[in-house]
Amino acid sequence: MSVRSCFLLVSFVCAAMFSCGSRQHGSVEAPANMGDMLPDVKGRTLADFGWMAGWWQTPVDSGMMFEEWTPIGDILSGRAGEMDKTDTAISETISIRLDDSAILYIPVVKGQNGNEPVIFRLTYYSKDSFVFSNPHHDFPQTISYHRLATDTIAARIAAMVDGQEKAARFVMHRKQ
Repeated sequence: MSVRSCFLLVSFVCAAMFSCGSRQHGSVEAPANMGDMLPDVKGRTLADFGWMAGWWQTPVDSGMMFEEWTPIGDILSGRAGEMDKTDTAISETISIRLDDSAILYIPVVKGQNGNEPVIFRLTYYSKDSFVFSNPHHDFPQTISYHRLATDTIAARIAAMVDGQEKAARFVMHRKQ
């Protein structure tokens, strides 16, 4: 199966899973019942995620799959999609932001979850990796990034579905 076919299959599976199951609509405030899974975030700033800034990409059959991260004030703003020689299709907008008690990862995926944000909270952080989690969401329940080298990262989405872990991993390189 080609990389593009795998990407499209994962996208389709995510769309199907996002369209059913638990949803969180409305405000971007994190649900109160997630508080017990928080690490201590005192002193943590968006600068801790600075290595994410930039354009990251991986080739697919039709062109490039990408994520672009830009610091804008007190938010790390992201977008993800696919591009070919003539067109760019944005499929997801993302923000990483601090609130009073947590660092949040907030994606809005086009055509999924009623185009509403889903809230994930930081549950693990090191200088080279971090994990955001929402155990109340159907798929994904975790979103992680790991810096493999200064110009290479791996993004991973995962969830327990019917007692088995379902996951997808994407290795991306910084565009020079």
